[in-house]
Amino acid sequence: MSGDISDLKKTNFLYASGTGRGGDYRPNESQETLIVPPIHAERPSDHRIIVHLLGWPALVVLGQLGLQAVGWIFLAVVTTRGPIALPYSTAVWASENAHLVPLIATLIATLFAGCSSFFFSYALRRSMALYLRRPMSLEALGASVSISMRTLVFNRRNWKWPAISLLCFIIAGIQTSGWSTLITPVKVTVSTPLAGLEIDLSSPVLQQIASNGLSVCEAAEGDTEVYGGVPASGYASGQAYLGLPAAVSLLGKGFNVSTRGILAATLNDTTVGSWFIPATAKTTKTPPTGISSSYSMTQQGFTADVSCSQQTLTNTTSPGVWFDTDTVSKWEKMVTAQEQMNYVIAYSSCAAKENQMNITDAYFKASGQYLWAVGCDPEPSAPNNYTLIFGSSGNYTGITGSGENSYMVCDVAPRMTVVQADYIGESISPIVDVSKNSSTAVTAGGAAGVFAMYILTDLVWHQQGITVNGVADQLLELSDTMQGGDEQRFKITEQYLQGVVEYSGSVLRACLSAKDLAFAGGVPLNMTVPTTGTWNTETMGWKGFSSGTTVWILLPGLFMAFATLALVIIAVYRHWDALHTDSHGDTFDPSNPLHLIAVASAGGLQHVFKGFRDDDIDEGAKLDVLLGSVPGRGPALVRADTYAPVVLDRLDISRTSSRV
Repeated sequence: MSGDISDLKKTNFLYASGTGRGGDYRPNESQETLIVPPIHAERPSDHRIIVHLLGWPALVVLGQLGLQAVGWIFLAVVTTRGPIALPYSTAVWASENAHLVPLIATLIATLFAGCSSFFFSYALRRSMALYLRRPMSLEALGASVSISMRTLVFNRRNWKWPAISLLCFIIAGIQTSGWSTLITPVKVTVSTPLAGLEIDLSSPVLQQIASNGLSVCEAAEGDTEVYGGVPASGYASGQAYLGLPAAVSLLGKGFNVSTRGILAATLNDTTVGSWFIPATAKTTKTPPTGISSSYSMTQQGFTADVSCSQQTLTNTTSPGVWFDTDTVSKWEKMVTAQEQMNYVIAYSSCAAKENQMNITDAYFKASGQYLWAVGCDPEPSAPNNYTLIFGSSGNYTGITGSGENSYMVCDVAPRMTVVQADYIGESISPIVDVSKNSSTAVTAGGAAGVFAMYILTDLVWHQQGITVNGVADQLLELSDTMQGGDEQRFKITEQYLQGVVEYSGSVLRACLSAKDLAFAGGVPLNMTVPTTGTWNTETMGWKGFSSGTTVWILLPGLFMAFATLALVIIAVYRHWDALHTDSHGDTFDPSNPLHLIAVASAGGLQHVFKGFRDDDIDEGAKLDVLLGSVPGRGPALVRADTYAPVVLDRLDISRTSSRV
């Protein structure tokens, strides 16, 4: 039987000699090198299978899946929950150290990208050790080693390996930028809903109250905190029409161009002079603390469509106008003849519910000039249009017309609007949302319309001095800024009057909202209308991305994860037995140059390449090699054409020998 075993050894152990592809290999004949193929053992038990699967395959797969889970879960949370704010102290630090935030985020992104690339490279190296159980060309081995080390392959005769290496190189490189984009904190705005109540100027209850007069609010309009904004509101609207910057204020709040008929929504009670305005809005939940904040509200606005033209009126026209001037005799002893004081009174035969709105007067020097205005209620033919009639003298006839019995007549049609007001810092920039403007006009005799007409006529009356009129001077100044005919002159007047009407709506809201002014017990709920808005907290944090950006952020890492998974699956499927029985696969690293030199030396591949010229390298790269074993040398990279693996299934040589 011992002779049989000797024959078996001679049959199954081959010498590495002969001629093969890639060059001649002939070892020293005095030192024959015996190449011993590995012996494949029986299939391991289920327990050993699980143990091996929990080795490097589980490491790289779970590592890549963990990185992908972190990225996708983070993105999903940011997308579904909206902007996520950093803690206040961290956000302040991030905003004050803008140059350090990208640095830290890039370092973390580099760590994540490096881990992903490591898992891919490790899976490729371990798979190569298994693939070498079968013949593999030196060209494929070299290219695989380069790819595992994330370097480019240059091969003029085979485009496949350069293309694959370039793709892996680019994907591995842009992973860092993707992770950095995902995790770098940026400026975000966290929105918190706002809700409140404000005066409804179209409320039927308010119309009933107005029928008894608005004397309280008419008196309040003369307060120093309010009245200064009346002429300023008209002038600001005229400036805005000319393309000039303009602003107006009411009760300590600044408005861009016009109040648009709103009262500033506040989250806290406001006290300005003798005015105490309770808070009109509140957040529905506690907003986060941020670096800065602002808020916006959708509120009920108030404005008017104004149309002016020049008309000839007398005491017999409709509307009829009558006026008279006279000398003030009591003042004659106080002034010279050239400076005698005159008195003018004007009256219209039109109907006017507001007390004396259709009658006015003025005192002026003989050398002075005047502008007067009277108001009329709507006519049945135009039930929503109030009428405003202007008369003048001297240089002011350029406003109303210089002809005899020439007057400027303006139709004023008040209406409600919906206004989007943005509250930023200490100023308010309300912007009318044209798409939401209401076409509902204020009915004839409505509180807001009547109050607006009172403000207009009272403004002209109060601005009249003994020599000039403040309103007339503002209109002339605006008209002189833009050279034009009657059309431009009337257009500027229309803008001026519209600004005053909008301001009057804000004053009326303030009067009705103020504590213990119009209502001793507070504003009745049936006179209010809901308002909505958002409190915007500006801070540092993360926000969602567009679908296109999301793809570019996560695609590189996803590609590396799928590539890693594919390498593991193919390696495990094709080399299942070798995965569990390989004694040197756990130690051989194809990407380690010293390992490659060692196994090549052990396998006797020193004569594969005839030289260092490109032709010699290309010819030698065609040689197929595999990872075998040499007695006393361990793992060896040998020629595939001189190595024939055998399988000794459950063969125990020592037991066979003992039976002999």
